[in-house]
Amino acid sequence: MDITALLKASLQDIFMTMIPLELTEGTQSVDLSAAAVFHVSGMIGVSGHYQGMLALHCSNEVAEAITIAFLMLEEGEQVESSDLKDAIGELVNMVAGGLKGGFATHDIDISIAVPTTIAGRAYTINCLSNASWVNIPFRLESGDLTLEFKYRETA
Repeated sequence: MDITALLKASLQDIFMTMIPLELTEGTQSVDLSAAAVFHVSGMIGVSGHYQGMLALHCSNEVAEAITIAFLMLEEGEQVESSDLKDAIGELVNMVAGGLKGGFATHDIDISIAVPTTIAGRAYTINCLSNASWVNIPFRLESGDLTLEFKYRETA
């Protein structure tokens, strides 16, 4: 089973059906210090056969574009901070739901927690040590976003 493919398919399906923005897969970078600057992160815990955290990271500009499209706001309409956090949290929640559904087709059971979104200019997210890591960059017209899954197999 290809976890990267499940994650890509889940995010791409959401954009094709619910968020009318053109999403393309970005270029994978080996040098993580050269990664894009992110100011918004939506995260959700995963437990069961796999234990870990699924996260979506993006800039304020990307989060605003996603929120405007997701909530069908008018272009240029003011995006409230709470709406932005809710939209990114719901997006990572839907990706996790797609991942859970993909795992279920392989008889793998996971549970997902309630999503959390943080925003700011300086924060660090720590997760499992000695974990496997999937990092998938994507690109929108407004900038970059990264889908990240850190996990350990428990069963």
